[in-house]
Amino acid sequence: MEKPPKSTRTTLEEVRAFVKSTQSNLKRARGLNDEVRASLQAKLNEARSRQKTIIMRTRATESRKTVTDRLYSADIDRAIARFDQFEKKIEVMESEIEANGIGRNASSIEAEFARLEKDGKVDEELAALKAKLESRNRGSGI
Repeated sequence: MEKPPKSTRTTLEEVRAFVKSTQSNLKRARGLNDEVRASLQAKLNEARSRQKTIIMRTRATESRKTVTDRLYSADIDRAIARFDQFEKKIEVMESEIEANGIGRNASSIEAEFARLEKDGKVDEELAALKAKLESRNRGSGI
């Protein structure tokens, strides 16, 4: 077999080297492509996870806001104000009852004192207490 001219042989070797180099670069590019794809997939998964978290936080916040709005609505404030008014009204009525009772009891207390003075028991009890106090003072040396 005849040998190809030297220039053709060099060109053929160069083509083979070029093809090998291109195949190697293509394999490397495919590997990089897989790495990039995996990286992008991981970022996509992370973004989806964050999206779910944000959605859950949004729903929880909306629920809390709804509950807070209902708790502090004007209707509840009005109901509490009416309750306070009723409570004050009852306190006034109780105070009036006590005031009426004190006036009545005062006259009954005065009547009791008058009766005790009439009976002389007050003077007797006072004399007994004085005697007891004097005996204590003598016993203690005061």
